[in-house]
Amino acid sequence: MRFTNIRYLPRESDWEPQRFLYTTRIGLGIEIQGEGETLGNRESADGIHTSALKFWSHDPRSLIREGSGYWQYIPAGSGTRFLTWYDYRTRFGWCGRLFDRLIFRPLLGWATAWSFDRLRLWIIDRLPPERRHDPPLVRGLRRGAPESNGIHLHSDAKPRQGMRSIYERALGSDFARLHPEVQRRFGFSSRDATASIGTGMMETIWHGAPYTLPFLYIGAWRRIMFPDSGRDVPFRIENYAYLDSLGRETVTWIRTFQTNRVRRFDAYMIYSEQRQCIVDYLGTHQHLAVDIDLSVAPNGGLRLRSGAQRFYEGPVQFRFPMIFSGVADVCEWYDERDACFRIEVFVANRTWGPLFGYKGHFQVEWRSISTSGIPANVLPRRTEHRE
Repeated sequence: MRFTNIRYLPRESDWEPQRFLYTTRIGLGIEIQGEGETLGNRESADGIHTSALKFWSHDPRSLIREGSGYWQYIPAGSGTRFLTWYDYRTRFGWCGRLFDRLIFRPLLGWATAWSFDRLRLWIIDRLPPERRHDPPLVRGLRRGAPESNGIHLHSDAKPRQGMRSIYERALGSDFARLHPEVQRRFGFSSRDATASIGTGMMETIWHGAPYTLPFLYIGAWRRIMFPDSGRDVPFRIENYAYLDSLGRETVTWIRTFQTNRVRRFDAYMIYSEQRQCIVDYLGTHQHLAVDIDLSVAPNGGLRLRSGAQRFYEGPVQFRFPMIFSGVADVCEWYDERDACFRIEVFVANRTWGPLFGYKGHFQVEWRSISTSGIPANVLPRRTEHRE
């Protein structure tokens, strides 16, 4: 965001979030007061530094009620690439939302572009900001725009409102509460032309009592669940982002388990405008559509819990009875000590008890990839239009 001045508050210990007070000038001598806190800083092995924060204002004059964001410094050849993302909720009902969409966000994007260019000239041409000579129009706009301390920069020079991942859209401002590595893993979209490929080990895979096995064998037929169990099982998870044939932003969750018989668990997630949540299509033919509730776990991980389920096949459609299915509780987080991702999955039926689950760890490799480069064997065999 555009902070004119930041004053950091003292902390009793290094483990506490760094709180701060900020002031933003909006022109005509008016200043808006607000508060914020840093949610975490992380420097990865490849030199990428990420910092996340959230902010809010109780000032009744502030259009922004609360928001969050992050910025990154990414080594790029002989230079550094700066990226930032932010989003916020507004005051004043529909009037505030309309003013934000038509005027405030575009102005904020312009102010970000201007501060980015100012920093570029300072670094490259050694031209301090106070000595820069702007055309009269730019000077006039600058006086009316919120001022910047130059810490939030983005190569696109505007909020990524139309480019957010499906998980950012579902979580809103809570997305910034995720661990920076988890944000990166769930923060990419089809426009980023990248894929997250994880390889590791499932320390344990288990299934429920013998009477649950028929459910699991049926699920294995369409790669939804499977009846195997084991320890220290090699594991692979493939997350590709693409636009499906209906134009929906989709993320693959292709999980492969090297048990005695290689098993796959396929899923395809979208953000449903209709249902206002993530919808997870399970299996090779997307027969089962499941509502997913997202939340931030206390350890900074992403928690996914399944809800209502619907079955679709040709003209047949019905709400899937939960007595024949299970509720999945999934948590994925980043382990700072071991520098790896961890995942734990627990699927249970209210009547029949625990059905299936696994837990383990994996490392992520980031790959640049075009839409046409996504392997055909990770795509669904059909695309279901009903959500």
